[in-house]
Amino acid sequence: MVIDPKSGLNNLNTQQSQRSGQKSAPDRPASTQADQGQAPRDSVQLSDQAQGLKRLEDNIAKAPEVNEERVAQLKAAIADGSYAVNADRLADKILSSEGF
Repeated sequence: MVIDPKSGLNNLNTQQSQRSGQKSAPDRPASTQADQGQAPRDSVQLSDQAQGLKRLEDNIAKAPEVNEERVAQLKAAIADGSYAVNADRLADKILSSEGF
């Protein structure tokens, strides 16, 4: 772009306004869904792996958080005095959970 020293910036502004008026609309198909009164629709397809993960997530959400049967067994064992704590096993589990 060259600015003519005689006409200054006025010539530049005129050129820019002429160019902006010459811009044409982008090419598009003659008939689109919007022209026919229909909204365009997006679609998504999930992979088999994603669908499998969703099924697993749904199954986990349906599963109870507490194993009621196991809780009942432990309560009964504590109540009748047959519940025994293996101190070595408990210590190993505590240490391994702490990263030792």
